[in-house]
Amino acid sequence: MNSKNWQDGDVPWATPRDLSKFDGIYLQNTERALTKQGLNKVSSGLSPVGSVLMSSRAPIGYVAIAGVPIAVNQGFIVVRPSDKMPSIFTKLWLETNMETIEASANGSTFLEVSKSNFRPLNVIQASAKVMEIFDSISLTWFNIIKQNEEENQTLAQTRDLLLPKLMSGDIRLSDAEALIPTEEEQSNVVLMPSLFGENILTPEQLEERDIVLIAAVVAALQKQDQAVGHVKSMKGVYLMYRYMNWHSERFVRGNLGPYCQRFNDEIRNKALGKDWIRKVQYKSNRYKDHLIDEIGAKYHQDVEPKLDEYGIRQAVVWLNNNFKDYNLEQMECISTVDASMQELARQGKKPSVAAIKNDIASTPQWVQKLEKSNFTDDKIRASIQKIKQIFDQS
Repeated sequence: MNSKNWQDGDVPWATPRDLSKFDGIYLQNTERALTKQGLNKVSSGLSPVGSVLMSSRAPIGYVAIAGVPIAVNQGFIVVRPSDKMPSIFTKLWLETNMETIEASANGSTFLEVSKSNFRPLNVIQASAKVMEIFDSISLTWFNIIKQNEEENQTLAQTRDLLLPKLMSGDIRLSDAEALIPTEEEQSNVVLMPSLFGENILTPEQLEERDIVLIAAVVAALQKQDQAVGHVKSMKGVYLMYRYMNWHSERFVRGNLGPYCQRFNDEIRNKALGKDWIRKVQYKSNRYKDHLIDEIGAKYHQDVEPKLDEYGIRQAVVWLNNNFKDYNLEQMECISTVDASMQELARQGKKPSVAAIKNDIASTPQWVQKLEKSNFTDDKIRASIQKIKQIFDQS
């Protein structure tokens, strides 16, 4: 590549050399960076956040997760995240099965694991429920690791900035101390209460947490004289999952936006069975044959205490503050736009009205949305701004 592909580039470009000097999990910085022109020359394009990078030659076996959208040279096999193979599972599987992977390598000058040799390797896939439990546990730990890695990187950059100035006398020690975070600022760091504490939930607790969640969503969105349609409550569940940074990838692209069959059927029915929510008749003539949800007789007695037990009370308040006055059409729009923004982020693309509409148009279940009055350019744009605000995205 010529110099125009590198000069003032801002797209990280990984080589096995970057991983040879890297001892973390989430790769965010590389020795070299590409320009947009240079990226166009890379056949594999830009790999989204969460892609798992494995060096396939010189040497074989370095593994990292992309912490930012990243381009790679030909010395990698890249596994992009999916529901069946999420990032953490893929990373651990690669490391556990590295001997088998290395055995598939060939080459006369140096050994290399080709894509044609890698693809036939067998993977034992867990059920969707087991994978959900795995993600619930592992994401908690790996998010803390990622946060610590980012903090270490910031500290290293601060050191590299201050040390030369201290040595040269450009700044004094008292000036440098003013940059040290206060105790209050340091207290904002989120720590795990205990190594094997209450944050690790059993399958039974995970199920109860979700039943509590759906009842709490109905309570948060219910108005004094209006119950909540279960389609609207499903969008609320999706947004709560996003807010809590849980495994929102379990929600697929349904006709009315992000949709999870398990919540719509199994979890909702169990909440009904516990009388945490109950069905009532729609008052509107338009939907007079439809049933909707409101909080049940045992909600305050059974569910309220569990909001703190499962750490979701703040999320319920957040949902109520932001979405109680949203109607079904608004909930459909904002949840659909958010899911689309998540997909664009995985592809390393910036959200825009045009990009969102292209993504919606590429999904058969969603393409008809673009003909609806709640998916005009202005309403999509407003949803993008709202999502950036509530999820603190730049």
